[in-house]
Amino acid sequence: MHTAEHILNSVMDKMYHCGRSFNSHIEERKSKCDYRIKKRITDKEIAAVERTVNEIIRLNTIPVSIENLGGWSRQLRAWGYKDIPEKYLVM
Repeated sequence: MHTAEHILNSVMDKMYHCGRSFNSHIEERKSKCDYRIKKRITDKEIAAVERTVNEIIRLNTIPVSIENLGGWSRQLRAWGYKDIPEKYLVM
C-alpha cells in the first residue's frame, strides 16, 4: 500500500501538476490521499488515474521490500505513544 501511494503521487503530479498529496491516510481497509487540484476531476479522469496506477503496478518493475516494524512499534509504545494500533505490535 505504501508503494502504491508513491505511484499514485507520481501519476497525479504528471497528470495534474499538483505535487504529492498534502495529506494521506493509508490503512488496510480504507485509504485516502488529498491533492490540491485547480479543477474538479471527472469520473472519466479518476478512472484514467486508477488505470494508469494499476498498469504501473502490473509492470512489476519496481522493487518492493517488506520490513517488520513490530519491534520499533513496541518501543514507541514503551516511550508513551499510546495510539499505535495493536495490529502493528504483533508482526
